[in-house]
Amino acid sequence: MFNNPGMTITIYNGAVIFGLAGTSALSPQNIAYGFENKDIYPFNTEPFAEGDFLMSSLSERAQVIPCSQCPKRRKRRKGKQLTRIS
Repeated sequence: MFNNPGMTITIYNGAVIFGLAGTSALSPQNIAYGFENKDIYPFNTEPFAEGDFLMSSLSERAQVIPCSQCPKRRKRRKGKQLTRIS
C-alpha cells in the first residue's frame, strides 16, 4: 500500500495483504501472551451489533480487469480472415 497509494484493494489482493498480517499476529508467542492476562473483567457477552455483520462494500464492487489482462481485439478486414492485433 505504501508503494501504490490510491490503488484499490480488491478481494483477491486484500486476502494476500491481510493473510500476511494474520500469520504474523497469530504467532504462538502472541497467543501465549494473550492468555497470560487472566483478569478479563467486566466480560462483554455481546461485543458486536447486528450492523457489524452486514456485507462489506468491498464485496459489492465491480471487478476491474487491468489492461494487461484484457482480451486481445480482433480486426476484421474485407475478404480476409480474422487476424490478431498485437
